[in-house]
Amino acid sequence: RPFHNFTDMGAYECQDPTISVEEISAESTVVYPNPADKVVYLKTSYDNPIVKLEIFSINGTRVNQAGHFSAVDVSALPNGIYRIKATYRKGEKTIPLVVLHE
Repeated sequence: RPFHNFTDMGAYECQDPTISVEEISAESTVVYPNPADKVVYLKTSYDNPIVKLEIFSINGTRVNQAGHFSAVDVSALPNGIYRIKATYRKGEKTIPLVVLHE
């Protein structure tokens, strides 16, 4: 039985469900240089700082956990593709990183 945009089929279903999730915008964190050789720098917004930072290899193994969130030493990592997982006060974001030693 129709009810506005919903159809009552004995269960509650809707055609356009909206779920509110705190998303971190692409502009909220800048990672540079990328590709990186020795140090990668992270610039974030003042109102939503990073509280935890981890770097994962392409196969999902954590290879680094940083205590300083604005600059991370990647000189010991082999050349490859990594993921930076930045946990913020309000949400989290995964950022691709390429380590390429010259």
